[in-house]
Amino acid sequence: MLADVDESGALAFAEVVTAAFLDSPAPDGAALVTTSAPRAPEPRRTRRPGIAAALAALLPWKSRTREEPRG
Repeated sequence: MLADVDESGALAFAEVVTAAFLDSPAPDGAALVTTSAPRAPEPRRTRRPGIAAALAALLPWKSRTREEPRG
């Protein structure tokens, strides 16, 4: 038991705590679930084969530009 506690202050505190617990969501978590309508799918981006072709063309050129050690 606590000493020097004002009874009216303790009762006010108890009321606030009790009200906070009564406003809390149900213990099963149902109040935490939200639903929304599904969105329309976004249009697919078209692939750009030109970029892949350019990179594939540069790879052999990159390997030819390396100098091999002269021994």
